[in-house]
Amino acid sequence: MSHATSEPPSEFLVSCSDLLPERGDALDLAAGRGRNARWLASRGLRVTAIDRDRDALEPLREAGIAIVVADLETPDATLPRDAFDVIVVCRYLWRPLFPAIRAALRTGGLLVYETFTLEQARFGKPTNPHFLLGQNELLRHFVDWHVLRYAEGIVDGRAAVAALAARKTGQLPG
Repeated sequence: MSHATSEPPSEFLVSCSDLLPERGDALDLAAGRGRNARWLASRGLRVTAIDRDRDALEPLREAGIAIVVADLETPDATLPRDAFDVIVVCRYLWRPLFPAIRAALRTGGLLVYETFTLEQARFGKPTNPHFLLGQNELLRHFVDWHVLRYAEGIVDGRAAVAALAARKTGQLPG
């Protein structure tokens, strides 16, 4: 079975293209089949895609994308510190990873994060509140960064999402 995808990248990510660096290291976290990783690579970034599905990731090698097979929801899941200029997370939420995401992004780097909110349960999966953001929750997790774009609401009458683009500033709290 082929895992290659012609699925377009996240519309929110594309809308943030003016914020992306011309070169640098990017991470597509919970990349799935790599629609966002491929798009980032096409823009000249060195991309690493992380997901637990080896079969989905493997075709990304042909596009020059580094792959890391890892279950991000294990207690020992980590990300390399100060390793990325861009981190993209779409349609994935595992709150224990927030500190690792914060530490993995270089100062001045860009985080583009889009995922479902609690209202998503009205439209279908996911419905488990552990995987859905509360109102303004994503914004609160990164409020100490320079928030460039933030939106929260219903998209196309079929999904409830929060989307954030923020630039890491200064030192990590604590």
